[in-house]
Amino acid sequence: MEKRGNNEPAVENGWPGTPQMWKLETNLDDCTGEALGYTMEKLLEAGAADVWYQPIYMKKNRPAVMLCVLCRLEQKEQLEQIIFAHTTTIGIRCQPVWRDVLPRRLERRPTRYGQVQVKVCGLDGGLRVYPEHEEIRRICDVTGRGYEQVRQELTADLNKDATIQSDE
Repeated sequence: MEKRGNNEPAVENGWPGTPQMWKLETNLDDCTGEALGYTMEKLLEAGAADVWYQPIYMKKNRPAVMLCVLCRLEQKEQLEQIIFAHTTTIGIRCQPVWRDVLPRRLERRPTRYGQVQVKVCGLDGGLRVYPEHEEIRRICDVTGRGYEQVRQELTADLNKDATIQSDE
């Protein structure tokens, strides 16, 4: 975990470096896809670290989804209320979890499409540079190019620039 000079955990993108989080989960076999999508949006807007669905089977072999949310303790009650309000669940399982994260930061880097926001992660003394999804979407909308083509072009540009910068 990255530390600041005063021995406090570093804050990356508004998240403290502490690994203790909470996982909220509930099984849903009678909730519409539209309600699930709306719930995910609301949970992310409220500050959930991550939200995902897992396909599962429930009693009588009914297909269903497990809604999972990763959050900090101080968000738990608010996010539970969102789940109760926007899904058909009548119960939510909660468990503390730990996560390890790479040191990371957001930067703007030059590409053939101009400056784009990227996530820079440290790993084994090197760097991984990822274009942000919203930047790829924006470029696709402006240029009419396909998502995968733009992602590959940005990745190539970012890797080329990383090599040039490391040689200086």
